[in-house]
Amino acid sequence: MNGAGIPPDRDRARKALAAEIHRWLLNGVSLSPEAEQYMAACLDGIDLAALEGRRENIPDIDTAPLMELVFFPDLTLQVRIEPLVASHCFGPDDQIAVVRRLSGHRPHARIRRRGTEESAVVALPEWILSTLVHRLHITRRLPDALLKVLAQVAEDGTRRTVQVMLRNRTFPFTAGTIDFLGRFFYGAGMGTNTFFSTLAAALTLLEDQQGRMDPFCWLSVKKNRLMDQMHLAEQFERHLKTDNMETLMLRGIRPPETSREAAARNLEDLVRVGNAVACGTMRYSPSAET
Repeated sequence: MNGAGIPPDRDRARKALAAEIHRWLLNGVSLSPEAEQYMAACLDGIDLAALEGRRENIPDIDTAPLMELVFFPDLTLQVRIEPLVASHCFGPDDQIAVVRRLSGHRPHARIRRRGTEESAVVALPEWILSTLVHRLHITRRLPDALLKVLAQVAEDGTRRTVQVMLRNRTFPFTAGTIDFLGRFFYGAGMGTNTFFSTLAAALTLLEDQQGRMDPFCWLSVKKNRLMDQMHLAEQFERHLKTDNMETLMLRGIRPPETSREAAARNLEDLVRVGNAVACGTMRYSPSAET
């Protein structure tokens, strides 16, 4: 134990995590398209030099919303710290300790504009550090059964990325979702070009149902809904060949919520998800993974 009663390995893990975040901040955080749009629309298109040395309490420019948009951890940082997060059961106390450690070093960060040499170094208030660390989801535990499956079917780099994608979602890890994902990982073909887009579709599917329905049933429901949306979109396109939009609106015929092309893409994603689950069913045994 150290002076604060923290086990040495836990204290080292906190220090290592804070160091990785600090390194990421100093290396330079690129402005996202959303941040660029905010600067253009709400900050009169100021350049980054105008942010140099500013604080959030300066009255002429409110940088708080910009900080919210800029300091959102990218996948590179999350994948880099994943081995550390996976090997320690971090809790809320650890999250607070990491924020305090970062704050104690008067942290600064370099902001970069994509495709240019323009950059600025800004001081970071504690609230944005707290927001940043919270967005890393270091306290979200992944089920041992899924970690075991990933260790069997994925190479290290892919496995870390998948674990980060799982941490970034909010759906509950119920017996049903674990069973669904276990079958998916066995059947998805992690070396294919479409794996990560198919995984994103599977995770969005689980996010939508939030444990309220069996995932296998929900997959069928979503595919049926998308087919209905495609049918409605096709009907609307046929109407447009004979009548204009105003006439259709007067007749009570409104545009569909989703275009035919978008519904078709989403349906294609879910078909790949369903195929992966079906393929993985032959290899996955829930009782063997728990």
